Amino acid sequence: MRKINRPDHIRYLSAGSGIILLGCISYLAFVTKTGKGIPCLFYCFLGIKCPGCGMTRAAVSIVHGDLKAAAGYNIMSVTVMPALFVYLVYRVIREECMHNKDVEVWEYVFFVLIFLFTAFYTILRNIL
Repeated sequence: MRKINRPDHIRYLSAGSGIILLGCISYLAFVTKTGKGIPCLFYCFLGIKCPGCGMTRAAVSIVHGDLKAAAGYNIMSVTVMPALFVYLVYRVIREECMHNKDVEVWEYVFFVLIFLFTAFYTILRNIL
């Protein structure tokens, strides 16, 4: 396996992130224009809402500046997702700029809390 040097690594990371971002923006534009999105297979087959149900409608609401509606569709769109985004930016800066790949204890606690919040939210939204 070929070892990738640091500038190539950053280029691949940037290109991959750009492709994913372009896909997300294209999908949001399509949903905003047509009003039709991808149905949740979890909901279609099991009849219960997954943790991501409502995320597309929430993202469209965020694009239109309506955070209250976004929270109504899926509260994680205005809580968990921004926290994960900030964390990912932190990790990229820490690993690429500071060359520190160590994972600290607070990061493990952060992900356990995210998991517990997501599990609690999923159970609660399907009960109510």
